[in-house]
Amino acid sequence: MLVLMKANTQMKEHHADARISIHTLQGRIRVHLPDQKIELPAGELMALDHGVPHDVEAVEESAFLITIGAAIPGCKWVCLGDYANSRGAADMGLYPDLLPGYIPLSHGAAFREAWDAEFPTQSGLNLLQMMEAAKGGLLKVGNLHEHLR
Repeated sequence: MLVLMKANTQMKEHHADARISIHTLQGRIRVHLPDQKIELPAGELMALDHGVPHDVEAVEESAFLITIGAAIPGCKWVCLGDYANSRGAADMGLYPDLLPGYIPLSHGAAFREAWDAEFPTQSGLNLLQMMEAAKGGLLKVGNLHEHLR
């Protein structure tokens, strides 16, 4: 999430229910923690564990990115980017229910013929289902680079 703050403004004390990172892109901010204040000039990055109360002060007009980790127990981070990376991933067919180009699974015949391969007819797992499958040892993980040689 991109946050823009005018100089000498403050975001009141709050906390996140997941781990967060704060990356200052422009300007300078000050993060007030219960026991210290941390200056974050442009280019600096910090992480906070879930539940840590903090407020943010813009020392200068500032822009910073907040990345919110997953609130899934035992999970550290889950990438949920907005446009660049997630759009490219979707274009390549990484949605559990779509093939490359946003083609529904039910229309995979053209892919079967072009790639001489079978394609699933049922949707894949969503993120939470993948986490559960991984916990149970049911998630098969491969190395894509081995298949591209």
